[in-house]
Amino acid sequence: MYSVYLIIVLGLLSAFGPFVIDMYLPAIPEMTRVFSTSVSSVQLGLTFCMVGLAVGQIIFGPLSDMTADIHDKFDVIINASPVGMFPKVDACPVSDELIDGADYFFDVIYNPTKTLFLRKALEKGKVAKGGAAMLVLQAVRAHEIWNDDSYSDAQIESIICDMEELIDEQNAKK
Repeated sequence: MYSVYLIIVLGLLSAFGPFVIDMYLPAIPEMTRVFSTSVSSVQLGLTFCMVGLAVGQIIFGPLSDMTADIHDKFDVIINASPVGMFPKVDACPVSDELIDGADYFFDVIYNPTKTLFLRKALEKGKVAKGGAAMLVLQAVRAHEIWNDDSYSDAQIESIICDMEELIDEQNAKK
């Protein structure tokens, strides 16, 4: 059971950096205004967050190396690495055995829309979502916060599908 929690923590730590940057950067002007401070002071907060992530990886990295066997059953596997990103689309961050042992898969990569990681999961009948959904959901949330907009689930799903189609069309031209 300990190894499951360790893998979840490591996955979240890996995903946390990109999430922080994606949410933090657009908010810098507003944070500067709200906290009545300089842009450099707000940027310092981001710097300390990244330092904290590095220290966390220094601590949890060796702990994960001490875990003898991770071929147990998992509920979710999250790929928060660039493995499988365009143009190197023939790579998968985990083995087929790990894919066999999980039920749900999420890949933060949005190009390609279906990475090898996601394709392998889908071929085995697993539930899998790609990174385009994350990007669209972040944009939707930003519009809700800053513009008082609202979107239905159907609108959001349509935007995700449109974005994935555009990415696939661009890749087909390359």
